[in-house]
Amino acid sequence: MLKLLEKDLKILLLSRSVPPSNTGSSITIANLARGFNPSSLTIIGSYELGKRNFRGNDSISYLCYNSIRLNPSVKGERLFFKLQLPLMIIITIFYYFKKKCNIILIVYPDEVFLLVGLICAYLLHCPMFLYFHNTYVENYPHHRFSEWLQKKAFSKMKHLFVINDGLKDFYEKKYQNISVSTLKHTFFKFTDSNEIQVKLNHFAFSGTINSTCLDSLQIAIKSISMIKDATLDIITSTPKNVLKDYCIEGPFIKYYTNLDKGSKFEILKSAHVLILPHSFESDKSRVEIQTIFPTKTIDYLLAQRPILAILPRDCFLADFLLKERCAYCVFEKNIDIIRDALLLLLNDKNLQNNLIINAKNALKQFELNQVVETFKKELIKKLD
Repeated sequence: MLKLLEKDLKILLLSRSVPPSNTGSSITIANLARGFNPSSLTIIGSYELGKRNFRGNDSISYLCYNSIRLNPSVKGERLFFKLQLPLMIIITIFYYFKKKCNIILIVYPDEVFLLVGLICAYLLHCPMFLYFHNTYVENYPHHRFSEWLQKKAFSKMKHLFVINDGLKDFYEKKYQNISVSTLKHTFFKFTDSNEIQVKLNHFAFSGTINSTCLDSLQIAIKSISMIKDATLDIITSTPKNVLKDYCIEGPFIKYYTNLDKGSKFEILKSAHVLILPHSFESDKSRVEIQTIFPTKTIDYLLAQRPILAILPRDCFLADFLLKERCAYCVFEKNIDIIRDALLLLLNDKNLQNNLIINAKNALKQFELNQVVETFKKELIKKLD
């Protein structure tokens, strides 16, 4: 009976950020989609003007767009996006019927897509599920629209999926009347037969640079600059002018952007140590910092290189890394302590090997088949 029900699942997934965007949500959705065939999962996102179109192929389920996004630097970009809301609703409903869907799954973070999905679910009288990658109202305290929208979405939804156990614990404690479970990150196995030479005294960072990691990354760079012959590769979609404003610069730093997955992993695998910063101070809510799990963490584990994490102790990421023993953690913003930790990781072969072995074991919980099977079973249970 279970297999028959699984075959009948036709999910319409709404996520503003989709491939080829290189954000955490986009990567998470793209990897999850590989566990479905195109007839059972339709993804609707927002097309980023100026980037190449990305339609479904053998490795990702059916993908289409209901809106256009301008570059964030363009004045009025957010207003232009919101003005498309009526058209977004029409296009979403069109694809719901065209693909014969029977479930709507809305990915947050984006309140416009959350609103579109909620309206469509009411109009279509169909089951609605939520998939939160971040907290919502906690980042907008005393914002009436956010409070109203989340309350309406929670009352309409069948179930709330969240991206890690830290978020699950938070929502279970704060909202005791909702149904919530974890739908973890997963990963796409990248195989490369080429041997990649590790560069001595070479460090690497990958990911968006914003307030969730900025202060720790800045102090990590200062610590790296104190190490003789050190170099740092930064792989990011964050514009260079923004990095300059953040003082993320130096003669020992090389920047990369718009890399394919193979090129990115070549850089990560060539690093002596990978840098995993997590903010102590941020314009995000304290709950947000305590519960997020950066997508780059999975990439780092896959790269099989030693990881140095610089982060506050009271967050889910710290709990995860300590439990799995897959990274060397520094819990204070102290240049000398971070420099000493970097030197330890550069020189202690036993520590390097232990971290890499533990990283391999930590990855097992994120394997695609396991994550997708758990997801499908939870959907079916809530539809009964």
